[in-house]
Amino acid sequence: MLLFYCCCAVLLLLVSVRMTFRMVSTANLNNQLSVIRATGYPATLDELNDFYQAVPDVENAAKLYEKAFRIFHNTEDQIFMQNRRNSTVTATDNSNVTQESFNNLIIFAGNAPTPILGERLSKTSQAACQNFVAANRECIEILKQAANMPKCRFRSELKNGFIVDYAHLDKLNSKIKLLAIATILAAEAGNAKIVADNILAMLKICQIITEEPLTISYLVKIPLLSQTIQVLEYALSMIKLNSDSMKRISQSLEYNLDGNNKLLDQAFAGSRVMSIEYERLAQFPDYKLKYHIARVAGIVPINKLKTIEIYGQLFTLDKNDIKAIKRYNDDFGKQLKAMSFIYFLTSSLIVNPTDIFYKNLTLKAQINGAIIALAVETYRQKYHKLPEQLTQLVPEFIKKLPNDPFTGKSFHYAVGDIELPIDNYDNNNYSGRYKSSKIVGYSKNPVYCIKRPGWLVYSYGRDQDDDNGVPMGFLKPALNGDIAFRCVRSEQVKSSK
Repeated sequence: MLLFYCCCAVLLLLVSVRMTFRMVSTANLNNQLSVIRATGYPATLDELNDFYQAVPDVENAAKLYEKAFRIFHNTEDQIFMQNRRNSTVTATDNSNVTQESFNNLIIFAGNAPTPILGERLSKTSQAACQNFVAANRECIEILKQAANMPKCRFRSELKNGFIVDYAHLDKLNSKIKLLAIATILAAEAGNAKIVADNILAMLKICQIITEEPLTISYLVKIPLLSQTIQVLEYALSMIKLNSDSMKRISQSLEYNLDGNNKLLDQAFAGSRVMSIEYERLAQFPDYKLKYHIARVAGIVPINKLKTIEIYGQLFTLDKNDIKAIKRYNDDFGKQLKAMSFIYFLTSSLIVNPTDIFYKNLTLKAQINGAIIALAVETYRQKYHKLPEQLTQLVPEFIKKLPNDPFTGKSFHYAVGDIELPIDNYDNNNYSGRYKSSKIVGYSKNPVYCIKRPGWLVYSYGRDQDDDNGVPMGFLKPALNGDIAFRCVRSEQVKSSK
């Protein structure tokens, strides 16, 4: 009988300890949520959904984007295939081309590689791309209309947490590729107005993606903006844009850059909310058991507190300081390793965000390089010569020269022959090709290069070494290489055969 009473007493003690522990941790959690709200960020999924502000239909560019989604034709659509069969453009070059090989002729949206700077698409690739663009002419026009609307809010119900519908991100990705193809064709045709309008429409898509308060949206934006800058690089090597167009593109690039860290913090704030909504995560089989164990044990509040604590470090980190990012990366690993087993909910959801910081710095270097390049090209058009140094651009063509985000110093500027890798291309199409021993390409085998006259501005990149403008991915190790904006200026642009 004594044993029974002792067991009951122990059980009551454990229950009271659990209740007290849970009450204290819940009170601490509520205090932390109040602190988050005081900073202007959401603390619950409902608040997050309201944070991504609604837009009236008549002002909402998302309505136009959704219309563009509906009428878009990919290479498998019957309408597009009929367009290809009936097209006079492809009657000679690829009338007997299969669907698979036809995809291999389309750049960006297909498997065809983009041409070397200053070189034109092959005739067969050009014909395939023209058909793709022709089938989506109405879609392109709607995308341009949407770019002129100041507000956009897709129908994503963020209050659903991790089960929110992200379909529009993939669809916007395909529209960027469509606009990129149309821009390359317009550049080869010498239509500067279409080139400028398309690039501005691409930049607008990148802008609206960034405004979504989620890290996944921010991560999707990075490669899309990089691709837009790549297209701009190709266009400036092919045609002359007027000063007004270059000014508008530069302003749009600056808009994508201004407050970049603030928008990244906004994305972290949204992901923080989703990461502490364990109740919603319990809908997923992989987390259901974990959540119920934590709930019975009364440790859900302290897991939320730990998640908030870890996310809190992201808001105080200097995201422009590469040394601070490296220290954070080291500290994060130690922190995760030292975390007690009772924080198993936190440890199963927290991901090291260091890679986002590096990608953010890389993007910043690309944007700044593009802004400087536009100023260089504007200078060249006015004075009919290139500046001898970048300081000559200030203040007439650029208010202030941005620094390399990786070194804190000036961007490097060089005029002369530019070394261009020809990885994944038919090397026989290019005269003056030579085999490079230092440039390895994505296949990790030595690749051919060509040299073309031009100029470039570049950041030293993550390795902080001067690699003479050779892009990342073409040197060993893979992280070596620079972040360059190159402009090829040949007297005659030759067409690949």
